[in-house]
Amino acid sequence: MALENFNIVDHGIHYIDLSRFFTGRTPVRVKATTTHVPGQAAVSPMIYSILCEYEPGAQVMTTLHFNNIIAASGLHRYEWLIDGTEGSLVASQSEVTVCLKENPAAKITFSIRGRWFPDAFGGSMGELMRALAEGREPQTSGRDNLNSIRIAYAAVESSESGRAVEPVESTVNAARRDP
Repeated sequence: MALENFNIVDHGIHYIDLSRFFTGRTPVRVKATTTHVPGQAAVSPMIYSILCEYEPGAQVMTTLHFNNIIAASGLHRYEWLIDGTEGSLVASQSEVTVCLKENPAAKITFSIRGRWFPDAFGGSMGELMRALAEGREPQTSGRDNLNSIRIAYAAVESSESGRAVEPVESTVNAARRDP
């Protein structure tokens, strides 16, 4: 694959969007690391971790990790953990479990129906079509998703520079963004 940084920018963008949705916040700073897998054909690092830091007092920290090359799938899971001031959330491809601060012993689990593709994409496109028909801003707003794109490029810059980057300060040049 010849697309630079595709694993974060083209794939990771979905996880960045989900973390913004679940937390209701946009990180103020990201720190990312990436690595190549020995023998990989892709030019882009196949493994990344992105640590998202939020505004002071938010008491939320999200870590996004993705390994696109799985050598031993027996223990591999797609799982999210979000800890915040109001509670915790663990999500997988099949369910989301929430535990709230007000009742920490109680767990609420929601089953996820469908698959990432095509069902999740169908839901997003259906919402866009409905919003157009109703003359309103869609929940999957392109304007809002620019924040996720800024975060993805800040993560790329962070992985290249080795420092934490604020999404608004990201300087990954426009020529590299266009395929």
